[in-house]
Amino acid sequence: MNPLGLTSKFFVESSEACWADARVAGFETAELVFPPDMQSGPMFEEAERRRAHILSAGLRILSAHTPFGPATDPSSANTEQRRQAIRLEKRVLDQIAEWKIGLAVLHASFEPVGEDERAVRLAIARDAVGELGDYARSLGITLAVEELPRTCLGNCSDEMLYLTDHGRLAKMTFDFNHLLRETHEHFLDACAPYIVTTHLSDYDFVDEKHWMPGVGKVDWPGVIRYIREKGYTGQFLFETYEQRAIPGRHCTPAMILETWRSMISD
Repeated sequence: MNPLGLTSKFFVESSEACWADARVAGFETAELVFPPDMQSGPMFEEAERRRAHILSAGLRILSAHTPFGPATDPSSANTEQRRQAIRLEKRVLDQIAEWKIGLAVLHASFEPVGEDERAVRLAIARDAVGELGDYARSLGITLAVEELPRTCLGNCSDEMLYLTDHGRLAKMTFDFNHLLRETHEHFLDACAPYIVTTHLSDYDFVDEKHWMPGVGKVDWPGVIRYIREKGYTGQFLFETYEQRAIPGRHCTPAMILETWRSMISD
């Protein structure tokens, strides 16, 4: 059975009580997110605060999400900006290792990425993935590059295979609501051997929405059956948020898993 996890960003205001509710609902694991919209000092402090809440509720933290955004773009064509981004990512990896979290999720770019610069940016990003993948391995961490939507690098299976060198430079994170250019089945046919963690949320096939599974258009019984048939045994990490999971309504961890269990039988 795949462990069921929840992103640390689910709650607008994290607390021990919130995470106790998630545990009672049936969540077993969590992904610790380093908030991308903070300066580095407060970012580490907020990650530590949410980590303490999660652990106090008895959940295991199986993965951590490194910061992403314009200031932490490992594909930047500006050499100094790129080196600054990689330095910060390494500091985060150091902290993840100190906390004994064995898996780190990485965005290979920010956006927009123009078609005229895409090939160059892909090559830059691949070099950065190789450097960060090696650094992570030296710390006992598996780096997992996330497939991304729109013009971001890694928005299809071909680019993910290139960025990770078929899993040799780093592994992959499969985000179910990011695919806009190919089907889930097509992506899994190409990339399943390299996927080590997931982000589950629903969408309308037009753009990412991060809705609760069951709200959008994903065929959850079919795609979960397919990824399991491909040999995936890792966590199902729900990357949705209490104020966005259900349009127009507040959502709770219990609501997510009640809906999930009505669709998926383990």
